Order: sequence, then C-alpha cells, then structure tokens
Amino acid sequence: MKTTKPLSEKIWLSVFLILFLYVIILYVPQIIMGAMGVNAPAFDIINLVIYLVFWFTIIPFGLRMPRKVESLKDYLSDIKLNNAKPLGPILFWGVGIGVLYLLITALVGFIMGSSPNIKNILPPENWILLYGNIGAFFEEVAIRGVILFLLLKRYDKIRAVLFSALIFGAGHIITFFLGNELFFSIIQVVYAFTLGILFAALVIKTNSLIPSIVAHMIMNSFIQVFQGALDVREYAYLLLISSILTAVLSLIALKYFPVNLDHKTT
Repeated sequence: MKTTKPLSEKIWLSVFLILFLYVIILYVPQIIMGAMGVNAPAFDIINLVIYLVFWFTIIPFGLRMPRKVESLKDYLSDIKLNNAKPLGPILFWGVGIGVLYLLITALVGFIMGSSPNIKNILPPENWILLYGNIGAFFEEVAIRGVILFLLLKRYDKIRAVLFSALIFGAGHIITFFLGNELFFSIIQVVYAFTLGILFAALVIKTNSLIPSIVAHMIMNSFIQVFQGALDVREYAYLLLISSILTAVLSLIALKYFPVNLDHKTT
C-alpha cells in the first residue's frame, strides 16, 4: 500500500506553508490592533503571546514541523534553541558579532557624516528595544531554526545556508508594500541576504540558535541610533556596507578560529 509522505517530508511545501502562515500572524493581528487603537507596549506584548503560541505550539504539535516530535524538548533540540553549553563561547560569538556590526556601522556612519543618537531608540518615542528583540528572536526561530532544519534534511550545508539566506532576504521586500521606498526595500533584501548567510553559518558552526539570536537582537536594538543625520538612500548604503563587512569578517573568523564547543556540530 502506498503511504502518504508527512508534510514535513515535503520540504518546499512545508517552507512555503510556514512562510505563508508567518506573514498572516505577523500582519493580520497588527491590522486588527491598529484598527482598535492598541498602542505600544501593549501592542508588542499581544504580538509576543501570538508568536509564542504559533511557534511553540502550532508549528511543532499542530503542523508537526520540522518533524513529528513528542515533547517541547525535542522541538527545541531540533531547532537548536536548547543548546546553550558552554555558555561562554556561545555568548562570545553572539555578542561579538553584534558588537562588531555596531562598531563597523559607527565607523562607516562617521565617514558618511552620521553620528549615533541614543534618543532614537528610547521609549516612549520608540519601542525598538521591545519589538526589535521580539522580531529578531522569532525570525531566528523561523528561518535559522525550523526552515534551516527542513532544508538540511534535503541539501548539503552550503546550499541550505544559501537557500535560507535567500528566503530571509526575499522576505524583506514586503517592507515596500508597508510604505518603504522601493530602493530602500531592495537594499534591505540584499543586506538581509548577506546577514542571513552569516546567521545560518553561525548556527551550523556552533550547533546552537542562541548566538544568531543574540547577534540579531543587538543589531535590531541599536541600529536606529544611526538614523537622522543621513537621508534614506545614505542610510540604506550604510546598512548595506556594514552588513557586508560584518559578514565577511565574521565568516573568516568562524572559518579560521576554533569555536571550542563541547558538542558535535551538524
């Protein structure tokens, strides 16, 4: 008797379904809450609850992706979210790459005539320290956790990294439909693709999702301190140059410096 493959074995169908549902939970609640007049930080706290239910209940136990699991512990292991030992090297790579990105951005911004302004990221005017970290965390769970796991079931590491980076980069074109200039959205696609390669390589090298989460959170939280002194196009170039330099330097470091983790990498 011919048996039907589980959804998680249909790799690209699974990936597209996850992305489709992810877009829905990202934007439908925002539209509804916007119509109801819900503001930050309540807006972000409600989103956080929705994301937690989606990624830690519906995906693993409802859709059984990236594979059928019996417990939350199994799911966390699959997406490398419970690999936190040794903590020192894991934090070193996450914090180090995040700080490197900020230092490069500060240097390039200075050359371009921009200087950081911490007021750009402080409440109540801006809640980036809350929603930026929420977004970074769940983007890593989605792209470098669930989707990268699925891709590695079919492809070698290099192709899985590139495909996951393409997905991450292409997803940023949606910012054009949310009001950004087309030029800025295209630049976002390119620098997100670049950082996507770095984050995926970091997960594979360390066998942990935590370093990419930490690096992504640092970048998301503080990058807007460089806005204001540059126009939109200059700011886009600033992000692009900083992302490329950070990715190149970090990938060289990952290749030639030992990670020194106790567990095997996949």
